[in-house]
Amino acid sequence: MDHKPVKVLLVEDNPGDIRLMQEFMAEAVVTQFELIHVDRLSKAKQRLAEGDVDVVLLDLNLPDSQGLSTFLTIKNYTQRIPIIVITVQEDLTLAFDAVQEGAQDYLVKGSLDSNLLVRSMIYAIERHNLIKELDAKIEEVSASEKRFRNIIENNADGIMIVDKQGKIRFLNAAAEVLFGRRAEDLLGELFGFPVVAGETTELDIVRKDKKIAFMEISVVDIEWEGKQAYLATLRDITLRKMAVVTLQKANKELKNLNQMKSDFISNVSHELRTPLTSIKNAIAVLSTGKAGAINEKQEQFLAIAARNISRLAKIVNDLLQLSRMEAGKLELRFSDVNMSNIIQSVVATFQSQAEAKSLNLAIDLSTTLPKVHSDPDRLEQILCNLLSNAIKYTPEGGQIVLTAQAILESVEVSVADTGVGLSPDEQKLVFERFYQVRQSLTPTSEGFGLGLYIVKKLVENLGGKIMVESEVGKGSRFFFILPVVPSKAAENYALEKGKC
Repeated sequence: MDHKPVKVLLVEDNPGDIRLMQEFMAEAVVTQFELIHVDRLSKAKQRLAEGDVDVVLLDLNLPDSQGLSTFLTIKNYTQRIPIIVITVQEDLTLAFDAVQEGAQDYLVKGSLDSNLLVRSMIYAIERHNLIKELDAKIEEVSASEKRFRNIIENNADGIMIVDKQGKIRFLNAAAEVLFGRRAEDLLGELFGFPVVAGETTELDIVRKDKKIAFMEISVVDIEWEGKQAYLATLRDITLRKMAVVTLQKANKELKNLNQMKSDFISNVSHELRTPLTSIKNAIAVLSTGKAGAINEKQEQFLAIAARNISRLAKIVNDLLQLSRMEAGKLELRFSDVNMSNIIQSVVATFQSQAEAKSLNLAIDLSTTLPKVHSDPDRLEQILCNLLSNAIKYTPEGGQIVLTAQAILESVEVSVADTGVGLSPDEQKLVFERFYQVRQSLTPTSEGFGLGLYIVKKLVENLGGKIMVESEVGKGSRFFFILPVVPSKAAENYALEKGKC
């Protein structure tokens, strides 16, 4: 491209997007742009009629035109200017249709930046120039067969001429390499594959060395030696195909490994539950003195054993629940739930633990709190985990507040504490599987790093979202938002499949 400013016709009716495009073009270093703006399709046609436009940036949804028809109208109005579609719709079908109809690119506004926009425009202009040059060359070829032969013979892509009867009339050197055979061995032979002008298809062929090769073939109508024929452009895509096959195989193996891992965790967890229950019961019997009198020292050791058995039981239960989630076997039972009752029940359960640490455990519930259509057992599990963590990480004399309030058509439930808090890095990882916060008030870890991961998955499967706000040394607020009516995806899956 030369150094004169590139004249860009922006067809856009959103003032914010117009300013954004201006800023993006102003940031360009190598190329200067001159922006011409219209906000209607009709005005775009008028401006294009005046000429002197290098590229069109087109929003598909305008006050006087909507969707793909907007592009088709501009395309039919000017065949000589490259058109880039810029839209808020991240629609693969629409993108495919637009590009198939001739759009140089399809850019989504939310993913756009200056470099991408500038690069797309430069490439679009260059591609369009190349297409125009190719058209000129094809016209030259029609007048001079010798010149035509020289061009295609030296083309980096494989070039083949096939007559209307399907026989091969010409191959260039690149095509010989692709087929693994010399031209004289193929000339006059039937090509053996469908050849349709205007289409791009993929072929798999067996080369002379018995190896399979994959090609992409694009076909146009031409005149060859005074007769109608096809010019086929061939590109070797064997490596790309093999990469796809390798990736598919790797994904399958990874899926199998994940299944083996889930099965292993599930089986081990099931096997551990029985002996853990037996040990727990034996410790309970010993602690009550039913198996004989125990002294104070023995009672201390039994208490330590009981705590660790409870900890192991929680880890096993978390692993079992994780395996059920990942296997899609955790049931959800939706009903109309009074969130106030759930919160009060959970707080009553943990009241003694809070008092043991001199914590002020408070409830702040909205008087207009609506019922939520959810799973009460899972909601209780979520709140138990969050409240247990708050007690664990809040020092003596601190405060924990459970809040519930209506927000539009949703309910927000939060557990806020005055505990040790989380750093920004910890906040990013706290819901990850097996992650454990290091700033514990206890000398040893009480869990396995699965609690908040399971909480997050449960909230999401109930149609909600969970978040955290925190500051080191000042405390944390874990809060989740549930719709009063859950998303159809969450409820239908639970009703039809009976699974999480």
